[in-house]
Amino acid sequence: MKKFITLLSVLLLIHSVAMAQSFLRITTKDGTTDIPAAYLDSVIIRDVDFYGEVWHSIGFGRYTEDIISSIFDLGCVTYDVEIEESYTRPGVFRLVNPYGPAYPYNSLGTYDNSQKHYMEIDARNPNAVLIKKFYTGLDFGYGEMLVWSVADYYLSNGKAESAAGAYGKLNNGKITFPVSSLIISLPNYNDGALFTANSHALFEVILPGFNSRTTTSTVAPSQSRGREQKPQLNTSSKVFSPIIRKGIPQSYAPQKMTDKHGVQKIIIK
Repeated sequence: MKKFITLLSVLLLIHSVAMAQSFLRITTKDGTTDIPAAYLDSVIIRDVDFYGEVWHSIGFGRYTEDIISSIFDLGCVTYDVEIEESYTRPGVFRLVNPYGPAYPYNSLGTYDNSQKHYMEIDARNPNAVLIKKFYTGLDFGYGEMLVWSVADYYLSNGKAESAAGAYGKLNNGKITFPVSSLIISLPNYNDGALFTANSHALFEVILPGFNSRTTTSTVAPSQSRGREQKPQLNTSSKVFSPIIRKGIPQSYAPQKMTDKHGVQKIIIK
């Protein structure tokens, strides 16, 4: 989800109505929430996104990557990533630019720096955690990689019974997923087929304030390589499931639009 109202516009709105009311009313698809102006003044509000959802930074957590490493000859690495939480939906988190400059293999591809990229994790039910479909901004030569969780894929397609066993968990500040329960897609490879990810079962997000791994690499790359070399696909990776058609359905593809200020946005239906 992309920015819709900036921090500045939020603050201007608050002060313009200060004499009339002491809260900012946000209406989203999940209902209406009144956000106290005092709260908005006391924390860093990052933005109100396209859907009217308020996010705020909760600090830096630790991310262990086991999605891209599932299909490329790259190691699973652990590094710091900024994490935000939704005010309107407590328990929904998002990682800010998890495949941006902080990702140790970022320089091996091309990255879209024109906007921020958020990995949204819905952990409101700690025993049924989901990762929403997420365009990483990173391209290793096969198009911008898409990431998703198997459970949310099935739920989005009205197949809740197929999602069983594929949910993630939040326990003591640590978010994990079962082996092969995440998805990665390369639009220019194999017609955009969906591949399983988290093949080493090492995907992990440690929320700020909790203990984290201290290692920077948990699985070594499959072969020696210089950082100037492009990552190679592990051709032994299997397509996620034969029941899923090759290619992302058109309704899931990002659609670009330009607003009146000339800012390009990506809208995902």
